[in-house]
Amino acid sequence: MRASSTARMISRMIAVQGPTSQVTLQPLVDRDLGELRYFRFWPEEVTVAGVPATVTRTGFSGEHGYEVIMAPDDAQAVWDALLAAGAVPFGLTAIDLARTEVGLIIIAVDYDPGERSPWDLSMDPFIKTDTGCVGATALRERGEDPPKRFKTLQIEGDAAPDYGAAVTQDGRDVGVVTSPASSPRVGTIGLAVLDTDFAADGEKVEVAVGDGTAPATVAPLSILDPQKRRPRD
Repeated sequence: MRASSTARMISRMIAVQGPTSQVTLQPLVDRDLGELRYFRFWPEEVTVAGVPATVTRTGFSGEHGYEVIMAPDDAQAVWDALLAAGAVPFGLTAIDLARTEVGLIIIAVDYDPGERSPWDLSMDPFIKTDTGCVGATALRERGEDPPKRFKTLQIEGDAAPDYGAAVTQDGRDVGVVTSPASSPRVGTIGLAVLDTDFAADGEKVEVAVGDGTAPATVAPLSILDPQKRRPRD
């Protein structure tokens, strides 16, 4: 049996993120963005910059934001209208920094399926072990005393560690950095998977940086917005 497939682009998405996202996008949309609650979307298309589009109140920045989904041929019109409205383009480097500041996880960077459990990523609020799914018993047992926690490290100095940098205390390995960043807002930081005994806020550790180590302090996962209010406001 022979088979073939053809890949084609059926939509484009433009993320409009940040504290001014609503006031920037609103003049281009024929519906009140204030009606759209966090993590919701309008199932029916609206008009954005004169073209049909789906608007969602989502994003990967940890900020108030929207994602606009439209046909590929319409994306340029929306892009041009956003720039004319004062929007400033940003790329993957900026969004990676923003998501690190608020503790958002990337699969295969912070989370390796088969190697780390959801407990290791401090995803406790989203874990349900009473659903009868395959593996629920093992997951529940692991959650009774999670061996690891996912936190932010506030690192002294300007040099960010590498991905996978060792976290130690008095020479003992106690964790690993998964997402390092140099943030203009909060300084040098890194998301890290830590042994639970060393993951309390305020705990002092060392992080491998260059040929040496840098002192670091364990902080809440979302160092910039611990209560996750920014995307909801």
